[in-house]
Amino acid sequence: MFFIRTAFWLTILILLLPANQEQQKEVYGTAEAAVKDLSNFCYRNPVVCLQTKTAFDTFTQKAQFGANMVMDFVKDFDGNTSVQADAKDSRRFSLFGGKSHNTLNQNDMGPTWSGPAS
Repeated sequence: MFFIRTAFWLTILILLLPANQEQQKEVYGTAEAAVKDLSNFCYRNPVVCLQTKTAFDTFTQKAQFGANMVMDFVKDFDGNTSVQADAKDSRRFSLFGGKSHNTLNQNDMGPTWSGPAS
């Protein structure tokens, strides 16, 4: 399947390439005109550029806030690795309220015996 996709995209690429010098000059001229047109877009459409800038700024702020949330979570989660086990039990992560209620006793937390019967 990989070879079929590769062959397809290579065929599309070859079809888009110019066949001689005249076509090459035409392609370069068209590309140059497109770049000039895009460089003047904000002068022709200032409202669209302003709205795009506002949307991009909002997106950037949300991305920074999300990254800070993840970093705070990782720092809080990794901060407990060097604490002793008994102190660590009181600070276990819980999906339903943050702190553990410590309702298990030592027998509940011990591993179950899975070896042969004695």
